[in-house]
Amino acid sequence: MSQDLRERFPDAEGTCHDSVLRHIELHSLNPTCRIATMLRALLRLSDDMQQNLRKFDEEGNATMDPKLVETYLKVQSQIMAIYRTSETNKLLFAEK
Repeated sequence: MSQDLRERFPDAEGTCHDSVLRHIELHSLNPTCRIATMLRALLRLSDDMQQNLRKFDEEGNATMDPKLVETYLKVQSQIMAIYRTSETNKLLFAEK
C-alpha cells in the first residue's frame, strides 16, 4: 500500500511504510481484522519464546526456565482459543 500511495501521490505526507502501517493499525477496528492481527502477534511471540526455552551453560548442559515454559504454554493456549472460537477463513487476509 505504501509503495502504491507513493506512486500515486508522490508529494503526500504519511506514505512511508511505518506511517501506513500505523494508520491501518489505529483505524482497523473490524473484529476480524483485530483478531487476525492479535493471532499474528501471538504466533510471533510464541516463536520467539520457543527459541529461548532452552538455555545452555558453559559446559553445554541444557536447562529450561520453568516460568518461561509456563508462559509459553499460556500463549499456546491463547492461540488455540482463537482458532477454536473463530472461523478460520476470517483469519486469513492477503499480505503483500
